[in-house]
This record gives sequence, structure tokens and C-alpha cells, in this order.
Amino acid sequence: MDIKIKELTKIYGKETTALNDVDLHISQGMFGLLGKNGAGKTTLMRILTALLEPTRGSVEICGIPLKKKNILSIKSLLGYLPQEFGFYNNLTVYEAMDYMGMLNKMKPKKRKERIEEVLIQLNLQQQSHKRFRQLSGGMKKRLGIAQALLNEPKILIVDEPTSGVDPEERVRIRNILSEYSKNNIVLLSTHIVEDIASTCEMLAVLDYGKVIYKGSVEDLIQQAKGSAWKCTLYNTTELDELKQNYTVISSQHLQGKIEARIVSKDQPSLDCIEVEPSIEDAYMLLSSKEEAK
Repeated sequence: MDIKIKELTKIYGKETTALNDVDLHISQGMFGLLGKNGAGKTTLMRILTALLEPTRGSVEICGIPLKKKNILSIKSLLGYLPQEFGFYNNLTVYEAMDYMGMLNKMKPKKRKERIEEVLIQLNLQQQSHKRFRQLSGGMKKRLGIAQALLNEPKILIVDEPTSGVDPEERVRIRNILSEYSKNNIVLLSTHIVEDIASTCEMLAVLDYGKVIYKGSVEDLIQQAKGSAWKCTLYNTTELDELKQNYTVISSQHLQGKIEARIVSKDQPSLDCIEVEPSIEDAYMLLSSKEEAK
């Protein structure tokens, strides 16, 4: 069970390159695809789900080449939550799931059983008679995951599943995806670094359509060793000056001082001490290197 992507390129029009020679091998478990908005993540998701044709390159899903003649076979293996997810506002949760089951050509008995199972799994059984327009943002995201899980896919592809939800709902969604990844492939596309840190062992970082890192989360963090610093400042003027010269990850206003976290290959000043890097530090350091090229 794996996804093999080789020299995958997508060019829109004559000049816009959304993906540039992407090579990835994704195995069972949770795999993160990290990058800022516009990095090419959604384009890659749409190609993998056969919603978009690549300009060139190849994709193989569970040993099946991604070609027109194989699309039905490949779609039977996939569950997909797009970034912009929605249903008709007047459909209830159950009706929306039933509709998706019919689109998947599930038999009525199996469809009913599976809908009930998934609604319980996503803690939506109490909302089954609510209309889509009545759901909170977090419930809509969970419904999106529920419909993606309906056909028990070997590969679950989710695009920005926690964007726009509160912290409690974000944790709930992460736990659902992590649990499903134990026996399947879950491909998590996001620009939220914390989501990757909490769920993934392996990831790829996309920047303007190119893969600038692929490997383990641990190895990415190790690359930032010696480049994460905590600096003590005493007014906002000093903080503004620091921001002009360094990548400031965060700043915390304490009584009479400001503690700022930055990434830099060199120690900024004697008031800065080295700290253990996080995945966010490593990601920002990697991004700043790319911008400097």
C-alpha cells in the first residue's frame, strides 16, 4: 500500500507552474504535506484524486497507474476531503451521507450500516437530523471527513482539515485522522505546522511547486539545531529592530521585558540563548533559506 509520484509537473496556461518535478513515495501511516498558501498542495491533491490531469510525470496508487482507464479502480481506493467542502444547505447530515453513499454505488443495506458506523466514529450521531446550514464549522469539517471515510478507503486525502476551527475541534480532528492512519494511508495537506507536529512522522515541504524537503519530522528539526534562539528585549523598539534583521517566530510580553524566539544561523547577541528547535523553527528556517535564493 503506497503512493509513488515521479517527476510530477502541472503548468497552468503558458507560464504558471503549480508543480515542478515532484518526486514522493508515501507509505502506510500519516504523511504530512506542508507549505504556505499557493505552494501547490491543493494542485497535488486534485491530481491524486483524478480531478486534475498533470502536464507530465506519473502517479501510481497501490500499484495502479493513474491513467484514465484506471480512474474508477483508483477512486474506489480513495477518500477525499477538499479544502472547500460543502453540501446543499437543506440536506440533513444523514441525507448528505446517504447521497454520498449512492454516488459511491453502495448497496442500501451496506450504506445504512456504514453511515451509522461513521457518524458514531465522528461523534455526529446526535446531529444526524440537523441540516447542513445549522452545523458549526467544526461539525462541517467532521462531516467532510465522515463522507470521505464512507467507502472505507485505503487512502484518505484531506486538504486543510483543521483550518477555521477552534483548538478543541482541531485536536479532535487530529485524533480521528491519526487513528485511521494506523491501518491506512492518510495524506494531510496543511499550512498549519502544529498539525504536522502532532500527527506525522514523515512529511514533505512544498514551496512554489517544488519539494524543498522530504523525510522525517525528526530529521527536519535536527537541521535547525543551533539555529533557534530565545532573546530578551526590554521594549517594542528593540523588538521591531529584531524583526527587521531576523525571522521572529514568536514574542511574549512579560513584566518589564519581552522574550522573543527567532531562527538564525548565528547568535544574534549576548542576550540571546540557544534553545531546542521545534518543527516550526525548522520550517521557518527552511523557508527563509528558499526566499534568500
